[in-house]
Amino acid sequence: MMRLLPRALARRALARRTLARRTTARRTTARRTLAFAFALLTTTMGGCPLVDGLVEPDAGPGEGEGEGEGEGEGEGEDEGEAPPASFFLAVGYGGRRTSSADGLTWENDNQDVAAGGDDDNLLRAACAGDGIAITVGGSLAGRMMVTSEGSNFQSYIDELGWLGGCAVGNGVIIAAGSARSIRSLDGGLTWVDPATHFYDFGNWQVRGATFLDDGSSNGVFAVASDHGMAISTDAGLTYTEPTGPRAKRIAAGNGALVAVGSGTRSSSVDGLAWTSDDRPALGDVVFDGARFVAIGGGETHFSSDGISWDEQTNDSSVYNIAFGVIDGVPLYIGSAYKNVRFSSSDALTWTISVANDDAANAIEDLIFVP
Repeated sequence: MMRLLPRALARRALARRTLARRTTARRTTARRTLAFAFALLTTTMGGCPLVDGLVEPDAGPGEGEGEGEGEGEGEGEDEGEAPPASFFLAVGYGGRRTSSADGLTWENDNQDVAAGGDDDNLLRAACAGDGIAITVGGSLAGRMMVTSEGSNFQSYIDELGWLGGCAVGNGVIIAAGSARSIRSLDGGLTWVDPATHFYDFGNWQVRGATFLDDGSSNGVFAVASDHGMAISTDAGLTYTEPTGPRAKRIAAGNGALVAVGSGTRSSSVDGLAWTSDDRPALGDVVFDGARFVAIGGGETHFSSDGISWDEQTNDSSVYNIAFGVIDGVPLYIGSAYKNVRFSSSDALTWTISVANDDAANAIEDLIFVP
């Protein structure tokens, strides 16, 4: 084994510290910007309050005003701020939100009300990107919540109706729901360009959303609804009319889109032309970096392209699924009614990590925040 000289060791240590600082910068900036917005966000939208119930994030170690750029080549490797950890996030009824750093132990389990229903507290879906997580929901009102670490959330309310899905891509966050859409261009600090859509389609009830990077400047936002699929190629300003199969969940990867729910499993390369087959058991789909994994009804389906599928049975009742990599280890997380949570290394054999609690609010969606 080659032994590194002191100067080489110093260069390696410096490189590691530099990488850690760069990895930290994006999420630290998001935290500070969100906290700064606490004092500034008094914007109104269409006469309705945009901001409601803001909670200022607590400053973590190294995040106070005393932090500086004083790292030098002579520092030890144990100094400076450690890179922020990734986490899983689960959301649901009653405004319930809970996070996990390892997919096994869940903490920060908070809710706004007990025994939540289909009301303005309901968090219907979540998405992640650019170092933050966003969850959306509501009923008569629309609700958007933003966090950078899974415990402190900024809550934004409008009076335009519920939101059922969100997605992040190219620095834009979109959210869509009951005959309406909205977007954010600043990491969820402000929400702009509210629009109504497709009343003739039974209120265009969007249940899921995703972002497909097709190489264009804007990419493609795709939404799945009770009345078909729709896409936006102008960063969430406008959408095509709903077409194709109904669906509840949608994922993107390898240049394709896959949607499930409402009895079908569907795929598309552009969000306009869809190929579908009947698969009534499936409830959710995730892309794990190499393949699509669809799950529900004791079945797990795998596909790299959304066309050819390897259909297998699993040993659980998992209906919602998320995928992430924790400390270099790939991990699937699942949930089933009412709020039982599972973990798995292969999406086939599942271990219960949190048992069901009938007294607790049900979980509606799971995501991984890298």
